[in-house]
Amino acid sequence: MFKTYKDWLKIVSRKPMNIFWILFFPIILVTLFKMTMGSVDLVSGFSDKIKIEFVKTNIAMIDSQIENAFNSDELKNYCEFNISDEKQASQEKVEKEEIDGYFYIERNEDGTFTLFAKTGYSSFANSMIESFSEEFVNTANKVYDTVMKPIAEKTEDIRQAKFTKSGEPTYEQEKVPSMASIFTYPAIIYSILFTGLIAQYSIRAMSSNMSYTGMRVELSTEKKSKTFIGAILATFTVGFIALMLLTMYIQFILKIDVGLTSRFGYLMIIYIVGLIVSILLSSMIVMLFPNKSEETQTSILTSILMLMYFLSGGMVDNLSLMIKKYVPFLYYINPAALLSDSINYLSYKDNLSVVWFNLGMVALSGVVYLIVAVLALRRKKNELY
Repeated sequence: MFKTYKDWLKIVSRKPMNIFWILFFPIILVTLFKMTMGSVDLVSGFSDKIKIEFVKTNIAMIDSQIENAFNSDELKNYCEFNISDEKQASQEKVEKEEIDGYFYIERNEDGTFTLFAKTGYSSFANSMIESFSEEFVNTANKVYDTVMKPIAEKTEDIRQAKFTKSGEPTYEQEKVPSMASIFTYPAIIYSILFTGLIAQYSIRAMSSNMSYTGMRVELSTEKKSKTFIGAILATFTVGFIALMLLTMYIQFILKIDVGLTSRFGYLMIIYIVGLIVSILLSSMIVMLFPNKSEETQTSILTSILMLMYFLSGGMVDNLSLMIKKYVPFLYYINPAALLSDSINYLSYKDNLSVVWFNLGMVALSGVVYLIVAVLALRRKKNELY
């Protein structure tokens, strides 16, 4: 089997189009995004203003700090700021997508305050809200430390102006990834999905009713299962190496953190599961349409892969979130969306339960593809006799 593996490794890796679609094309995509969107001016690059509300605390010092911050000339250019009387009212507006998010403040037992940010579904707005939260808290604490702290022992009210001990905001909703990351993850998913196209060639070559190579394998003294496993392992290896090279390019050349150094093990698990499922999907398509030409099978598989890629948000930002909200079934049967969100969670979420759940759903999809492929193969195994 090892000899078969080496031979197929040479065959698969020496096809220029294979390497182009799973490595160079994703590199071109992510590089173009970095060149165009990486340097977009946040003020002039977007026409719609972010709509934000602040739930007033009725503490004059704090309310004026927030209002003055938002009324600065810089923020006025891309923020529409309003005061809210009730947190529930602002929450309802977020759910109805009438505003992009809101802030509210709660007092801690030690007399300090914590700034909370509740955000909606706009990635750009979320990034801006997160950025403002961190900037405001850090600035407020610097002012406290340098100006107000010396008289804090004598004036209780002034001591209350300090926000959180750590100087960082606490979020009711998890942090969101950077804008750059939102568009680099789909490039990784693209590479995973289109490894299935390489697998399609290997699977056809191992099928006696689809290629002359398969006929020779059928007549060979070597077990067909070993030959087939060797070919699939070679395809998996090429796809995995391409993914690693793409990830290193994004991480170290483009300087976009995708967790390669911080959460390497989790990223490898996502890649392995994704590649296996992509290969199983390709197997299912080949077995379901054994009498179709290679071009027809390729067209069917490509259409399915591109639909998965599109619904995962690869072409329309936040599309997968909207599908998850309004059509959850469609979201959970799409391995591309689940894999993309899993990589997203690695970069900004400490609780990885969602990642494991998503990978479980992807693995379940792979089991379904395998069962369908086996049933289709058994139904047609006697067609040549």
